[in-house]
Amino acid sequence: MTVVSDKKAVLGKKIDDAVTFYARFRGMMLRDFSPELDGMLFRKCNAVHTFFMKIHLDILFLDGTDRIVSMKENVSAWCPCIIDRKACSVLELPAGTIRKNNISSGDSLSFNVVRPL
Repeated sequence: MTVVSDKKAVLGKKIDDAVTFYARFRGMMLRDFSPELDGMLFRKCNAVHTFFMKIHLDILFLDGTDRIVSMKENVSAWCPCIIDRKACSVLELPAGTIRKNNISSGDSLSFNVVRPL
């Protein structure tokens, strides 16, 4: 899945949609971003933690229309709870993504599923 902002910035080309219990539980714990994984999307979610993470994250909280309601930049490991009660989804990206792409609250994102031919 690819994610693009309304500013036409590509935030990730290989976003993992965490839909299973195991994928949601594991998230980015003990993992790193790679050419196969640009980020994690958690639908029906408004809170995350960074226990057992070995990387820093940029976190985008999205409403039901995939508009950014809030953001947290460069979140380090072992934060017990990062929450936004207005959010419906959370997108975890590599630290620096927000700044590099000039992303701000109010921006809209679009998620495009790329299917092989």
